[in-house]
Amino acid sequence: MVPTHVQGVALGTSSILGIVGLGDWMGLGHGAMSKACTSETGFTGALLVSKSVFTLVTIFSNRTEGTFLRRNLLLAIGICDMGLLANLVFANRRTCKASLWTGIVFALEATVFIHDALFRKRQAKHR
Repeated sequence: MVPTHVQGVALGTSSILGIVGLGDWMGLGHGAMSKACTSETGFTGALLVSKSVFTLVTIFSNRTEGTFLRRNLLLAIGICDMGLLANLVFANRRTCKASLWTGIVFALEATVFIHDALFRKRQAKHR
């Protein structure tokens, strides 16, 4: 079973990133993203929406099985979050308030997921 605090962070961060991503993908500049901060092709938005869906499925589907698979997926998502955070910090040349907030969301999710994957004790389920 995924701890409640991990579920809460996953739901909150994936909702935020999904909404921001959807705004970018559709060219709407939704929420914190203004038109000046959206990507030209919407690819970044599509990536954020895909990542959000992947995270939510990992955390909330088939909650009684897949202990070690879930651990590995949480570690993979956390590492991807760090990569996306690095992209925002080092490769994103434009100054944009939304980039700062998106970076904070990536950092929070990465920290919680990597910590849970590496430090929570898990036991193999016996059938």
